[in-house]
Amino acid sequence: MRKRNLYIFFFVLFIIFSNTTAVGNVFKIFFGGMFPPTYVFATQDYKFCTMQSSIEYVVRSDEYKFFKFNNSDASHKLYRLYPKRNVLRFWMWGDYLFDRNWRTPSIKEPERPYKCGSETIKQ
Repeated sequence: MRKRNLYIFFFVLFIIFSNTTAVGNVFKIFFGGMFPPTYVFATQDYKFCTMQSSIEYVVRSDEYKFFKFNNSDASHKLYRLYPKRNVLRFWMWGDYLFDRNWRTPSIKEPERPYKCGSETIKQ
């Protein structure tokens, strides 16, 4: 019983260190996550869709301000379409919890192919 508790303690300690120190950066280099992905943000009705590296850029962009001005009846709340969270990437859990891009609520993919920027989003 004592040995099992020790294993659990070291496992939890490893998860914490992999999200706060250089150990996490090593995992990110070799297994992905070192460079921020391109996020796809859209409104719930898909009237506005954009691909950016940060939600702050989207909120400050002229394109989004123009959409809000011309579509007063539409919902202006932004949701994240892509990328999806992969819970198996334990070294990314810190980013999933504290990064504003990852904390943005996500929505389902559109039912039909949808044009977002120069990319077509398919199911």
